[in-house]
Order: sequence, then C-alpha cells, then structure tokens
Amino acid sequence: MLYIKLNLSTRAMMVEALCAQLAQCVGLDCPDPYLVTVNPIHVGRPAGSKILAFGALDVSSKSMARPIRALEMLLDLLHRLKVADLACAFDEWICNDVRSPSDILVSPESRIFLIDHEAAIGEGLEPGVALTNWLAQRIAEGMTLEERATFLRKVRARLAALRHASLGAAPLAAQYSQDGVRIYESLVQFLEDRLLHIDRLVSQRFLPEQRYLEEPPEAPVKNDANRTS
Repeated sequence: MLYIKLNLSTRAMMVEALCAQLAQCVGLDCPDPYLVTVNPIHVGRPAGSKILAFGALDVSSKSMARPIRALEMLLDLLHRLKVADLACAFDEWICNDVRSPSDILVSPESRIFLIDHEAAIGEGLEPGVALTNWLAQRIAEGMTLEERATFLRKVRARLAALRHASLGAAPLAAQYSQDGVRIYESLVQFLEDRLLHIDRLVSQRFLPEQRYLEEPPEAPVKNDANRTS
C-alpha cells in the first residue's frame, strides 16, 4: 500500500523522491519512493485532470514500523544497528534540519526507516552552509571529547558512501509537472556541490574545539543517467 502525500510543491516532491533514493543508495532503509499521478476524485477532490503526487511504501502498515518516543532508547538502537554515523552524515548532506523521533520508524525486527524529507535541501541555501543536525547534536550531547573524536572518525569513514552515490537523471514522472526536471537537476547539482564541504561540516560539528584538518575528499561521482526511478 502506498502512502500518498498531497499538497506538496513540485520542489518538495522532487526532494522527497531524491532523498529517499539516496538514502537507499548509501545503505539506509527508507520506504520506496514514487511519483504518481492521482485521479483527484480518488483523494476527495473535485473531478478534474490528474495531479502529480509523492507516494511512499507505507511501512507502518506493512511492517508495523513505529516511532520510538524515548530518545535514549532510539539513540541506543541506532548505535547497536550501526547506522547512527551514516544517518548523521546523510542528514548533513541533505541539509535536513528538521529530523525528529517522529520520522525515524522502527519495525519489530529492529529495522530503522528514515522518512519525511520534504523539508530537506531548503531553497536558496549555499552548499557550504552549516545547519542544525538534530541527530548529530543529540548523539554528541552525551559524549566526552574522546568519544566524539572516535565517532567523528566513523562518520568520516561513511562519507565515502555518499561520494559514491549515483545522482541520476530525473524520474520520468517529473515531466508531468512544470519545471519538475529542472528542479530535480538543480537539487542534484546542489548535493554534488555540498560534497565538497561535507567533511569540514561534520568535523566542525563533532569537534568544534579543534582546528579543522582537511582530508582530501574523493571526487564526487557525476550524474549516472541510468539511475532513475
């Protein structure tokens, strides 16, 4: 079953679709994304032309995934499943400054699903900007300086997965919306540019006390036209 989000702007739909694809590409669980055309009368609207909407596989009904409201329990689970470092790096990359426990779902089998990315990659941002990273901040709060340094090394090691992600061509469904392809391509360009700053951003986030020492990043992977959805 699909969960359909109505009333999203074209840009928000493209952000949702792209971020979900990238999460899966780097090894994070995220519900399969879809751009779908919907008959308005099927969603409680007056009859008319089909509308483009964002849809995602409804993991809450399929796998009984639910949020964990107890923060300490959630963070412990992220560490035990060895995804805390990658999730921090991912949110830094996509400029997701509104992450919260409500958009981290946990299944009975202890699978972590990241959802709701429409507010990521805010319009008008510069690629090198430092924003709130809720997950990184919550994790760092309970750590000593030595523990933060150790965790940072893990996060930096995860950056290779981000740099090897294929930022592909716009989904065919993007053509149903005016400027959909242009918006998608601009988002891809932003993410490629942000990779040039990501090591500095995560380093300064976890070790603000220390001077940033740059590690030469691998070159970002350019567009792969075969990566579509």
